[in-house]
Amino acid sequence: MKLRDLTPKLRAAIAKRAKLHVDSVRQLSTGYRGASAKTAIKIERAAKSLGISVPRESLCEGCNLCEFAKAARKVQS
Repeated sequence: MKLRDLTPKLRAAIAKRAKLHVDSVRQLSTGYRGASAKTAIKIERAAKSLGISVPRESLCEGCNLCEFAKAARKVQS
């Protein structure tokens, strides 16, 4: 699932758990801004704690291109 597919309430809950501003998460979800790897990891972990899957690769181009992230996903599956 991508961040843009979530409701505003869920995005606000993720922002709170990730200790990010709600507007920052909204801007990431619309594509207005890109996420750093650190922010993508925070969002992925916060979403996971809510039972939602938002992979970091969907938020950060660097994570999407990372061969180590791809290998780790294969091992987890």
